[in-house]
Amino acid sequence: MLFRSQLLGPGEDVGLVKADPAGRELPFATLGFAEALKAGDPILVFGHPLGPEIRPWRPPPMRAGMLVGRRGNVLTIDAPLSPGDSGGGVFDLQGRLVGINSVASDRPDLNAAMSSELAAERIEELKKDVALGEFLQDGKAGGPDDHRVPVDGMVGEGGD
Repeated sequence: MLFRSQLLGPGEDVGLVKADPAGRELPFATLGFAEALKAGDPILVFGHPLGPEIRPWRPPPMRAGMLVGRRGNVLTIDAPLSPGDSGGGVFDLQGRLVGINSVASDRPDLNAAMSSELAAERIEELKKDVALGEFLQDGKAGGPDDHRVPVDGMVGEGGD
């Protein structure tokens, strides 16, 4: 499924996109609380190394691991990550988004994700910036150009 959308603001591994669902309901993930996780808790991570543009198209991989630890808003996870997985979701076993992949390390026990709490703060900051006209006027950081983006990870060859 593809929707007309507009990139409203950049933000490291978290961004803000405004989509026009044309009357269709958009899928979403429930935001969880990373602060509730303890070392050893199982997690699932999603990413898309090489991006969704590669042919033939394939769904984003899901990988299992656990929380190794945390330092402030940074989660250390041992789920395997590859370059290109940044921005993908980290989920608890109840399906709640608890983090965003940030760093794929050569050592699997040193992969990192930002906490869902920090991601939520960054999204609120981006919303405020957009409300103040940031990012919408300087073509380099988003501009009003329309883009087509997959929202449910199930876009195949020629699929709309």
